[in-house]
Amino acid sequence: MKLVKYIIGLGNPGIKYAQTRHSIGFKVVEKVSERIGVSWQEKSKLNASVARGEFSGTQFTLVKPLSFMNESGQPSRAVLDFFQDIVIEQKEQKVANLIVVLDDLDLEFGTYKLQFGKGPHGHNGLNSMYEHLGTKQFWHMRVGVDGREGQRNVPPDKYVLQPFEKDEQETSKSIVEHVAQELVEL
Repeated sequence: MKLVKYIIGLGNPGIKYAQTRHSIGFKVVEKVSERIGVSWQEKSKLNASVARGEFSGTQFTLVKPLSFMNESGQPSRAVLDFFQDIVIEQKEQKVANLIVVLDDLDLEFGTYKLQFGKGPHGHNGLNSMYEHLGTKQFWHMRVGVDGREGQRNVPPDKYVLQPFEKDEQETSKSIVEHVAQELVEL
């Protein structure tokens, strides 16, 4: 049986949000699609962009919900239901082959952490995922976006909607590369 891996990147759709901290999940799945050579298709009935293909014996399904971040659970669930090749261990409601990539203000900019069943508190996109999937038991690829260095004069909901500063852009590209490579190799 072929290994199936779902990777859902969280972000906000549209040009206005493309370079923001909140959309780093989109950047990561876009980089994964480049690495494995798959193209994106908009699936309007699912309210998501999807890229599918095989790489090194693994079937990848990459997803970018087309809803805003806070509502990303519904299109993510629609994609999982549509393709029906996700492995849900019913007893524990564990989704072993799902990875959700998200921005994390609890982690310092330039860092990342892969954890099973654990994400930042108060992340509305992740809360939407929990609600629509009915579980927290999946992989969370948490990408640190907090570059404030202790200065908290901008509220978190406004800060994540800002683009990376000029001096952060190279590190941002590098971390996206590293995370994408790790996700391909898992």
